[in-house]
Amino acid sequence: MTISPSIQDTFDQAKQHFENSRLRAAIDGFNLFLELSDKNQEPIHNTSLVEEQRWFAHYSLGKLAERQAQQCAAEDKPIYIEKCISSYTRATQIRPWRLEPWVDLARLYRSEQQLNQAKEHIDYAIRNSKPEREQLGLFDVYYDSLRWFEHALICVASANEVGLLQSSRKALRYPKLERRKRDLLLALRKPVLQSINQKKHSALHSPTNRQSPSNKRRRHTNKKRTSTPAQAPRIRVVVPFRNAASWLPICLASIRQQSYSNFTAHFIDDASTDDARSLFTDSDPRIRYQLNDTRQGALRNRLNFILECEPNDVVMYLDGDDQLASDSSLLRLASLYQETDCWLSYGQYVSQHGELGHAQPYANQADLDLELKLNQMRFPIHPISHRAGLMQSLSLFDPNYACFKDNNGRWLEAASDAVLARPLFFMAGFERIQYCDDVLVFYNQGHEHAEAKAQRQEQLETCRLIGQRPAPPKLSSFTEQSFTD
Repeated sequence: MTISPSIQDTFDQAKQHFENSRLRAAIDGFNLFLELSDKNQEPIHNTSLVEEQRWFAHYSLGKLAERQAQQCAAEDKPIYIEKCISSYTRATQIRPWRLEPWVDLARLYRSEQQLNQAKEHIDYAIRNSKPEREQLGLFDVYYDSLRWFEHALICVASANEVGLLQSSRKALRYPKLERRKRDLLLALRKPVLQSINQKKHSALHSPTNRQSPSNKRRRHTNKKRTSTPAQAPRIRVVVPFRNAASWLPICLASIRQQSYSNFTAHFIDDASTDDARSLFTDSDPRIRYQLNDTRQGALRNRLNFILECEPNDVVMYLDGDDQLASDSSLLRLASLYQETDCWLSYGQYVSQHGELGHAQPYANQADLDLELKLNQMRFPIHPISHRAGLMQSLSLFDPNYACFKDNNGRWLEAASDAVLARPLFFMAGFERIQYCDDVLVFYNQGHEHAEAKAQRQEQLETCRLIGQRPAPPKLSSFTEQSFTD
């Protein structure tokens, strides 16, 4: 016998009352269960289950006391808050590895303006890992997102901007986070991003960072290109594709409707075998079509195109099965480069299911470096754009583009966005990288041919490989350098 049938029945009934929101019956049932289990003298074989049931009873009593606190008169609220804290604390003592009551205690202490206690409890929840399994199950949302959500709110209350960005980044990666919580995090971090951008601008324009042209790095080559940033930057949208005839009409339509005028879109047909070519029959001067005789792969197509651009051109990557999110996507991108002096930007997308993408901002160079080290470019950067000169500068440090090849010297095929972006992140440096929280692209990753689905394992292996490569140095300038083809 694992537990007395009457005790087990009492627990089961209390749990059912709790799940059906019968507040008074659930409270009475859990209290009776705890009283009976304390008095039980019969031998218990499954002590782990009994302990877990006692944890569940105390934790549930804390939840029920919170509901009472919400419904009672204002003068009675402190009584129920104290009951909440007592029940949650008892749950942490019974099974300290269960993080749910630690998170709830942090939330309660934060609401009561007791920030030291809130930090102590949320730090414990952040430091510890999710248990492998429990017989009664886990409240997964606490481990996946709620502990990070609560940590972010405590960082707001503590004026910890770096902590807010780091925790909101983790919380927003989980689709189970409620929409209202997601929207709250996005709203809370907006002023933080504005503050970070102001610091970037100040750092770039401080006297110690200003360089005369004579101090900028140069290299003698057989071809020289120089340009000065235009008031309205020229955007070059590069769209390599293969057998994308089913999706290209929507992609083309989203580009043709752009309100921004200073752009061209370059569709590079990588030896398609479908009828994609027939879609490029109009005379729109902004749309350029190129057909490869043999397959080159997205990475080489993009790189070859970038090397033919002017250094200050803004190159935006787009896939043939994706589309720009609105008629102002390129206008927003142009404004970003005009307003921030950035050399590289990455931002937000929406999937075909309407889900917000996982691209996230970073607080400082150390924060970005840690992400690059730990995740090896597996963090989302879609869509990405950059000054062409930034990529062209890579030849100064890696003339054979070995960073884009495998250990046998073959061009990498999977995860081309991440492969191309990694050296750019290092060369640009934090001050020249701009995150855009606006949705610029609708990302189509649901069909069977989408790389994110068809080549997922290859993508991860590619990111692991490039993460082991040496990083190029940070640049001080690229606009007055010379470049090789």
